[in-house]
Amino acid sequence: MTTENQQMLERLGELTDAVHGKLGAIDSRLNAVASTWDKLRVTWFVDQATGNDQNDGTKEAPLASIQEAINRTPPYGNPYITVRGQYQTTERYISWGRDVALLAGYGADFTTNASLRTNLIVTADESAGRIALNSFGSMYRSDWTFYGFSIQVPSATALTAAHPGLSYNQTLACFLSRSSSTHGPAGGLHFTYCDIDLTNDPFGFLFSNTQGVHLVTSGVSYTNPIAGVVHPSIPSGALPKDYGHVITTNLTSL
Repeated sequence: MTTENQQMLERLGELTDAVHGKLGAIDSRLNAVASTWDKLRVTWFVDQATGNDQNDGTKEAPLASIQEAINRTPPYGNPYITVRGQYQTTERYISWGRDVALLAGYGADFTTNASLRTNLIVTADESAGRIALNSFGSMYRSDWTFYGFSIQVPSATALTAAHPGLSYNQTLACFLSRSSSTHGPAGGLHFTYCDIDLTNDPFGFLFSNTQGVHLVTSGVSYTNPIAGVVHPSIPSGALPKDYGHVITTNLTSL
């Protein structure tokens, strides 16, 4: 019995030595994973009024445009872009497969504040003889997150008056569009602590006419009802399963 116990103890000792010998390799691999994650999540700072797209994108030297921050993020990375001051869109911002988070920031440190709102004004231009919103484009199921903004979408009346004779196209008249039919589902919109003004006659919808979309809102208020303007194929109060799900909560309802 003593011999068997001794053999068991020796084997336990060998197993312990083997485990200890692997700990260094395990730590090394965990550090490599953490390093990769750090590279995928990239932080940028944007100030449209005082920034410059030749800057480093730091708090001390912010960029001027959201698209420049996205373009500098590694492929399939996750850019966290803090925007200070009012931002007026000047183009359709494309995610290029990245999950983009836009956060409203304040002061020299770009501090976020859930109780404050920064104006995000969506504009429109002419594109190939059509009216196109300068909003946001997605591909490969990537998501856009907006935190702490007061979002203003132009009305159909104002845009048709400003661009007489131009045609309307559902792909261009939406807050989030899919870049092309080869780029998969349009992805999702996440609004957190935002005020959204869809106007009485919004120009288009939140999503373009495509499948695979989802909308998640939390702590959001609407100047006008969102019903009927989520998706061209979704009637007010109805949401077909093949078009995803709409989740709306004010946090207290969870």
